[in-house]
Amino acid sequence: MYKDSFKTGYKNVPIRIWFHDGGELVADIHNHAEFEISMSTGGSRTFMVGSEQFVMKPGDMYFINPFEVHSAIETEKSHSNVCICFDCSLIADEKVVDAIRNEKIKIVNFLDESCKHLTEIQRLFMNIVDCYKSNSEYIEMEIKAHITLLFSFLLKNEYINLSYKESCNEVFYKKVFAYISRNYASDITSKDVANALLYNHSYFCRKFKNSFGVQFCDYLNMYRVIESKKLLDDGEKTITQIALECGFNSQPYFSVCFKRYMGILPSEYRRQANVSEILSK
Repeated sequence: MYKDSFKTGYKNVPIRIWFHDGGELVADIHNHAEFEISMSTGGSRTFMVGSEQFVMKPGDMYFINPFEVHSAIETEKSHSNVCICFDCSLIADEKVVDAIRNEKIKIVNFLDESCKHLTEIQRLFMNIVDCYKSNSEYIEMEIKAHITLLFSFLLKNEYINLSYKESCNEVFYKKVFAYISRNYASDITSKDVANALLYNHSYFCRKFKNSFGVQFCDYLNMYRVIESKKLLDDGEKTITQIALECGFNSQPYFSVCFKRYMGILPSEYRRQANVSEILSK
């Protein structure tokens, strides 16, 4: 589920920081367009990013890139943490902002005591927190400077998940293809698929175009046309029946789409298929 309720805490700058000082805190599966960073300050907490599970101990940090699906699946009542969510526009380098928003780069999700730069990353993180708390008249410039310094350090020291883009696109493709193959005969839209797969609609449409090379409606109609060919070859159903069974809302629209992708009308395709079958006997 897409969530952005934390934006109600925005003041003059698109950033929200909150402190959790114990007591249960369970976050359902969700995602959002903003970057999220958290540092554990006490106890332990189990959370998931995608299909990966991590257990946070005091000092550990997690990084949630825009639109990554995540959740907290278990929390000790003694757990405490500092968490920030902010719009990527607060990173000064526009090329970095674009790369993060378009999934060209992903910051690693979890850092613990095995990370040799953990102390420095914690310091840069707390500089953002302290700046937010000070709420000076120059807070926007100061916040932007501290966030940019943190990301500069992360990128310079290669805290980037280089394998993410390929694996993410492959998973995305498989999930979308599986959904379409199960539901193409129904009256589905890109919004239906985005909701079912827990994506923001505009993000889903952009990612679909990048992954599949066409708009969602074009791909869906192509898929339906390909499926209709099997029924046309079979020859047992009328063209209208086939159109409706493959998800088209009318026979004329089916014919238009079939000719667009196959170059001929479905009636002509069936006639040619019948001729070929007779000649092969």
